[in-house]
Amino acid sequence: MTIIEEHRTQFRRDGHAYRLEVVAQQESEAAERQVTVRLDVADPEGRPVAAGQVEVAAGALSAVAEVLSDELLAAAGQPRRHRHRRREQPSNTGRPWTAELDAELEKRWIAGEDLRDIAEAFGRTQSAILRRLPLIGCDPYTPGAYLPPPPSQRDEDRG
Repeated sequence: MTIIEEHRTQFRRDGHAYRLEVVAQQESEAAERQVTVRLDVADPEGRPVAAGQVEVAAGALSAVAEVLSDELLAAAGQPRRHRHRRREQPSNTGRPWTAELDAELEKRWIAGEDLRDIAEAFGRTQSAILRRLPLIGCDPYTPGAYLPPPPSQRDEDRG
Protein backbone atom coordinates (compact mmCIF):
# COMPACT_ATOMS: atom_id res chain seq x y z
CA MET A 1 0.00 0.00 0.00
CA THR A 2 1.11 3.54 -0.72
CA ILE A 3 0.72 6.24 1.93
CA ILE A 4 -1.28 9.10 0.44
CA GLU A 5 -1.59 11.36 3.51
CA GLU A 6 -0.28 11.22 7.04
CA HIS A 7 -1.25 13.48 9.95
CA ARG A 8 0.16 13.38 13.47
CA THR A 9 -1.14 15.42 16.38
CA GLN A 10 0.09 15.56 19.96
CA PHE A 11 -1.54 17.61 22.68
CA ARG A 12 -2.19 17.73 26.43
CA ARG A 13 -5.57 18.06 28.06
CA ASP A 14 -6.34 17.79 31.76
CA GLY A 15 -2.77 16.60 32.33
CA HIS A 16 -3.12 13.67 29.92
CA ALA A 17 -0.89 13.39 26.84
CA TYR A 18 -2.61 12.46 23.60
CA ARG A 19 -1.03 11.24 20.39
CA LEU A 20 -3.25 10.83 17.36
CA GLU A 21 -2.07 9.55 14.01
CA VAL A 22 -4.18 9.34 10.85
CA VAL A 23 -2.77 7.61 7.78
CA ALA A 24 -4.55 7.29 4.43
CA GLN A 25 -3.29 4.48 2.20
CA GLN A 26 -4.25 3.13 -1.19
CA GLU A 27 -3.24 -0.10 -2.95
CA SER A 28 -3.86 1.26 -6.44
CA GLU A 29 -5.59 4.18 -8.14
CA ALA A 30 -8.69 2.03 -8.66
CA ALA A 31 -8.85 0.87 -5.04
CA GLU A 32 -10.65 2.75 -2.28
CA ARG A 33 -8.49 4.51 0.28
CA GLN A 34 -8.03 2.86 3.66
CA VAL A 35 -7.63 5.11 6.66
CA THR A 36 -5.87 3.98 9.82
CA VAL A 37 -6.44 5.95 13.01
CA ARG A 38 -4.13 5.32 15.97
CA LEU A 39 -4.65 6.83 19.41
CA ASP A 40 -2.42 6.66 22.47
CA VAL A 41 -3.23 8.42 25.76
CA ALA A 42 -1.03 8.63 28.86
CA ASP A 43 -1.98 9.92 32.29
CA PRO A 44 -0.02 12.75 33.98
CA GLU A 45 2.51 10.20 35.28
CA GLY A 46 3.10 8.81 31.75
CA ARG A 47 1.21 5.53 32.27
CA PRO A 48 -0.84 4.40 29.25
CA VAL A 49 -4.57 4.77 29.83
CA ALA A 50 -5.77 4.23 26.25
CA ALA A 51 -4.31 2.77 23.10
CA GLY A 52 -5.94 1.56 19.97
CA GLN A 53 -6.18 1.48 16.25
CA VAL A 54 -9.06 1.34 13.80
CA GLU A 55 -8.93 0.78 10.05
CA VAL A 56 -11.78 2.13 7.95
CA ALA A 57 -12.55 2.39 4.25
CA ALA A 58 -12.54 6.09 3.35
CA GLY A 59 -16.14 5.95 2.14
CA ALA A 60 -17.37 4.93 5.60
CA LEU A 61 -15.11 7.24 7.58
CA SER A 62 -17.57 10.04 8.28
CA ALA A 63 -20.28 7.64 9.50
CA VAL A 64 -17.79 5.77 11.70
CA ALA A 65 -16.48 9.08 13.13
CA GLU A 66 -20.01 10.24 13.94
CA VAL A 67 -21.00 6.99 15.64
CA LEU A 68 -17.71 6.72 17.52
CA SER A 69 -18.01 10.30 18.77
CA ASP A 70 -21.58 9.78 19.95
CA GLU A 71 -20.80 6.50 21.71
CA LEU A 72 -17.71 7.86 23.45
CA LEU A 73 -19.69 10.87 24.72
CA ALA A 74 -22.45 8.56 25.96
CA ALA A 75 -19.93 6.28 27.71
CA ALA A 76 -18.49 9.34 29.46
CA GLY A 77 -21.97 10.33 30.63
CA GLN A 78 -22.15 13.37 28.38
CA PRO A 79 -25.03 14.16 26.06
CA ARG A 80 -24.67 13.08 22.48
CA ARG A 81 -24.32 15.83 19.96
CA HIS A 82 -27.43 16.58 17.98
CA ARG A 83 -26.60 16.58 14.30
CA HIS A 84 -28.83 17.89 11.59
CA ARG A 85 -28.80 15.51 8.69
CA ARG A 86 -28.76 17.36 5.42
CA ARG A 87 -30.94 16.01 2.72
CA GLU A 88 -29.22 15.14 -0.48
CA GLN A 89 -29.54 18.07 -2.85
CA PRO A 90 -30.67 17.77 -6.47
CA SER A 91 -27.87 17.69 -9.02
CA ASN A 92 -28.22 21.28 -10.29
CA THR A 93 -28.66 22.99 -6.92
CA GLY A 94 -26.79 26.30 -6.92
CA ARG A 95 -26.03 26.27 -10.63
CA PRO A 96 -26.99 29.37 -12.63
CA TRP A 97 -30.05 29.46 -14.84
CA THR A 98 -29.54 30.01 -18.57
CA ALA A 99 -31.89 31.53 -21.15
CA GLU A 100 -32.42 28.03 -22.57
CA LEU A 101 -33.37 26.63 -19.16
CA ASP A 102 -35.73 29.57 -18.55
CA ALA A 103 -37.42 28.96 -21.92
CA GLU A 104 -37.81 25.24 -21.16
CA LEU A 105 -39.19 25.99 -17.68
CA GLU A 106 -41.71 28.45 -19.11
CA LYS A 107 -42.81 25.94 -21.76
CA ARG A 108 -43.32 23.15 -19.22
CA TRP A 109 -45.12 25.37 -16.68
CA ILE A 110 -47.50 26.86 -19.27
CA ALA A 111 -48.17 23.34 -20.59
CA GLY A 112 -49.40 22.49 -17.07
CA GLU A 113 -46.70 19.95 -16.22
CA ASP A 114 -46.62 18.87 -12.55
CA LEU A 115 -44.24 20.86 -10.32
CA ARG A 116 -42.64 17.68 -8.96
CA ASP A 117 -41.91 16.43 -12.48
CA ILE A 118 -40.47 19.79 -13.54
CA ALA A 119 -38.20 19.95 -10.49
CA GLU A 120 -36.94 16.43 -11.11
CA ALA A 121 -36.32 17.10 -14.81
CA PHE A 122 -34.31 20.24 -14.02
CA GLY A 123 -32.39 18.68 -11.11
CA ARG A 124 -33.67 21.42 -8.79
CA THR A 125 -35.88 21.62 -5.72
CA GLN A 126 -39.56 22.46 -6.06
CA SER A 127 -38.86 25.66 -4.10
CA ALA A 128 -36.19 26.68 -6.61
CA ILE A 129 -38.65 26.19 -9.45
CA LEU A 130 -41.33 28.23 -7.67
CA ARG A 131 -38.84 31.04 -6.98
CA ARG A 132 -37.75 31.12 -10.63
CA LEU A 133 -41.24 31.23 -12.19
CA PRO A 134 -42.05 34.92 -11.47
CA LEU A 135 -38.66 35.92 -12.88
CA ILE A 136 -39.69 34.47 -16.25
CA GLY A 137 -43.23 35.85 -16.10
CA CYS A 138 -45.07 32.74 -14.89
CA ASP A 139 -47.56 32.68 -12.02
CA PRO A 140 -46.13 30.31 -9.37
CA TYR A 141 -49.57 29.93 -7.77
CA THR A 142 -51.40 28.96 -10.95
CA PRO A 143 -49.94 26.15 -13.05
CA GLY A 144 -50.31 26.92 -16.74
CA ALA A 145 -50.64 30.69 -16.25
CA TYR A 146 -48.56 33.78 -16.82
CA LEU A 147 -48.40 36.59 -14.29
CA PRO A 148 -50.73 39.49 -15.12
CA PRO A 149 -49.05 42.69 -16.27
CA PRO A 150 -48.26 45.09 -13.44
CA PRO A 151 -50.71 48.00 -12.93
CA SER A 152 -48.33 50.50 -14.51
CA GLN A 153 -48.37 48.54 -17.78
CA ARG A 154 -52.13 48.04 -17.68
CA ASP A 155 -52.67 51.79 -17.49
CA GLU A 156 -50.38 52.33 -20.52
CA ASP A 157 -52.36 49.77 -22.55
CA ARG A 158 -55.60 51.70 -21.95
CA GLY A 159 -54.15 55.05 -22.86
